[in-house]
Amino acid sequence: MSVPRLSVVIVTLNEEERIRACLESVAWADEIVVVDSESQDKTVQIAREMTDHVVVRPWPGFAAQKNFAVAQASGDWILSLDADETVSPLLRAEIERGDSGGPFVLTDGTVAGVVFAEARSDEQVGYALSPTAVAARVSPGVGRTSPVEVGACIR
Repeated sequence: MSVPRLSVVIVTLNEEERIRACLESVAWADEIVVVDSESQDKTVQIAREMTDHVVVRPWPGFAAQKNFAVAQASGDWILSLDADETVSPLLRAEIERGDSGGPFVLTDGTVAGVVFAEARSDEQVGYALSPTAVAARVSPGVGRTSPVEVGACIR
């Protein structure tokens, strides 16, 4: 059984003060995708120092930009972060463990009112995180949830 590849997607706009810490916290990921919304600061320059996969495009709206970023990712699992978030060692260990006994989200893509991006139809399993540090293992069609430790994962 092969180890699933992890893609991290980050949508940015004028985040030069925060993007480096965010990217450093996920440098261990298999792929990092940054979709920048035409920043006027050094966000793109900093991102390009840390990943080759930087796309600059106009801001079409939050959901459209996030969905575009997810579509650029090639990993089996996708972690979507905001530029002001960092992945803690605790969350990294949880993601790297990747066991099938992890938490699940409802088939409508929600956990406790937090909306997750829909898994692409070609994916068997995905991984999603909300900005509020609720982690959930996404498995289309499962339709069950379990509690997840909150607060220590993303700072």
